[in-house]
Amino acid sequence: MTTAYYVHVTIDQGKNVMLLDSGCTQSAFPLKEFQKLLFQFGTQKISHQFIIADIDNAILLRLDFFENHHCLLDFQNAQLKIRDSAVRCCDSQGNLLKVNVQVRQDTVLPPRTERFSMARLSTKWVQGTACIEPADTVPGVLVATTVQDPDKQQVHLRLMNYTDREIRIPAGKIVAMCLAANLTRPAPTESASHGQLPEHLKTLVEESCQGFSPEEKPKVQALITEHQNAFSSSQYDFSKTNVIKHGIPLVPGAKPLKQRPYRHGTAQEAEIEKQGQSLIREGHGA
Repeated sequence: MTTAYYVHVTIDQGKNVMLLDSGCTQSAFPLKEFQKLLFQFGTQKISHQFIIADIDNAILLRLDFFENHHCLLDFQNAQLKIRDSAVRCCDSQGNLLKVNVQVRQDTVLPPRTERFSMARLSTKWVQGTACIEPADTVPGVLVATTVQDPDKQQVHLRLMNYTDREIRIPAGKIVAMCLAANLTRPAPTESASHGQLPEHLKTLVEESCQGFSPEEKPKVQALITEHQNAFSSSQYDFSKTNVIKHGIPLVPGAKPLKQRPYRHGTAQEAEIEKQGQSLIREGHGA
């Protein structure tokens, strides 16, 4: 589902929201004649000519408004930038699309480590399930993207320091953004829709059910069967990640070494060839 972007405005001292729609040319107001409106974004007053149209009760800010007032819609930060100021976007009910996530207390990350930390939302969140995304405000720190239900305006953060130095994050520092999550359930596989357990997961179910009661074991199997797409089907069924870019630090001025390839025995050569061909068949080699 596509997110609609609205902004808060004040018209005749009354609070309203306006729908941003740069795909059409003329801004519209739900009546039946032309009208020039004076309204306010935050502390900035703006006058604009609207066409009064037979539409639902939504005030539309369209391409003419964007061009006349030099506007820029910042999707990453959910902001409408007007001249030298910015207005945060909201939904049709006036709830902000994104709010800041701040660490609750001073946090120390030793080199090459990760930890979980509690954080708070800067504004009340009433939209249910949320996606926590990194704000890229602390150099050297990665924040994991997660889906959570903010409890008492709090969320859990997974922080990683990928540098060789200690990093300190002061309390109140904005490290992430909270935005509404539109969740969709993937279509179940044929085996999952029939409650069937694939062969490659039977051992996993047996090991996972150890220590559970006879009443609990069927629930564990049903859970694994429902989410079977999350598990690898073989040793060659793996994916990639772009969370961290791999790099090999080089010594300044160092030159490449010239040496012969390592020698292997007959049995080792055969095994190397076998595994290489297996990777090629599975699409992981060339």
